[in-house]
Amino acid sequence: MAGVDTVFLNTYDALNTAFVKQGDVFSGRTTLGLFHEALGDNGVAFVDYDDKMQNQRKFAIQALKRLGVGKREMENTINVELCHFANYLKTKLGKPINLQSDFGNMTSNVISVAAFGRRFDYDDPKFKKLFELVSKQ
Repeated sequence: MAGVDTVFLNTYDALNTAFVKQGDVFSGRTTLGLFHEALGDNGVAFVDYDDKMQNQRKFAIQALKRLGVGKREMENTINVELCHFANYLKTKLGKPINLQSDFGNMTSNVISVAAFGRRFDYDDPKFKKLFELVSKQ
């Protein structure tokens, strides 16, 4: 495929051997010139599965678990925030809205509840300023 060595695994035994029994050997990623040129060493989608990547992945999973991701509490937090969001949208009937900003606010509130134990009202000036500062990054 375009001058790149390619291996096709087409049986259960081959897949099991490659990804379960020898996962560390087969879990690497090829370097795609265009993406590497555009992104450099940033991001995780095209990073090789080396020790650095394994440590970053482990840290991220542990941090997310501490915040409740994958647990019933996170699902409840999201459902509560969806109710707040639906009520907010009801107040905006017939008025123009910015869904990108509104979805960002909703997502930020879920993260805020997980990290700080509290949510912000969508019209709260401090919340708007905080979201604006974070969005610029």
